[in-house]
Amino acid sequence: MKIHKISKENKEKIIYLIKNNLINSVIFNLPQSFIKNYFIREIINKKKYISLICKIKNKPAGMIIVKKKNTDFSLNLKIMTFIYCIPTFFLNDFKIFYKFYYFLFKRKKIKKKINYSLACEIIYICVDQKYRNKGIGTKLLKFSEKKLLKDHKFLI
Repeated sequence: MKIHKISKENKEKIIYLIKNNLINSVIFNLPQSFIKNYFIREIINKKKYISLICKIKNKPAGMIIVKKKNTDFSLNLKIMTFIYCIPTFFLNDFKIFYKFYYFLFKRKKIKKKINYSLACEIIYICVDQKYRNKGIGTKLLKFSEKKLLKDHKFLI
């Protein structure tokens, strides 16, 4: 089992994990082209994220994406997510639009209760069904925690 940073070479593996394991997330219903060209690119290129993937025999077993300190998704990613959400909303599921609305607007009320300048936030964590109950999620959390808790007081 190997845990390392998500890179461009892992795009297909990340899409596999998202499409098979993040069924209740906003990103699940969005097209693969959006995930590849916008979401993963931002996660890889911005230093405000810790993104790790766990592989077993070069197959994706799990991933974790953590947002550092008081940062937010880029405006470009928010706009593109909204544009891609609209057709998905009309074609697939009303819930995705509500989740996106909550993600953008309701979350701000929660921020006021916690000092986010001292915290980092888990955006996504998942373990593929084949590899569950083998400690992969725990290892992903501990691995990211070691990197993050030097600069952060809380992990949300």
